[in-house]
Amino acid sequence: MDLYLQHRLGAQFRTHNHGPTTNPGVHYQHRWLRGPALEHAKALVAARLEVKDIISILSASEYVDVPLIASDITNLIQKLQALELNSNTSIDALKVTMHKQGWIF
Repeated sequence: MDLYLQHRLGAQFRTHNHGPTTNPGVHYQHRWLRGPALEHAKALVAARLEVKDIISILSASEYVDVPLIASDITNLIQKLQALELNSNTSIDALKVTMHKQGWIF
């Protein structure tokens, strides 16, 4: 017997298996760092602390009132690195730097 999963596109099939939730642990949109919490997180990332240490410090601070998970911090680190690299990938940023220094490749 062959089984397969088929996605059905019709509007009648757009049902959700649970009601709306505001639990901050479920959706990252509820865990966004804003204002002083974001600035504090940026400073901790700049200090090169480990993700688990950043979570511990932020969770104990007065600025954060929602539970954080590791991906919240790693996503922030990736966003900060992208800003630092002018939205280029690491390898693209390296190519630009090498080109400016006269490397031929």
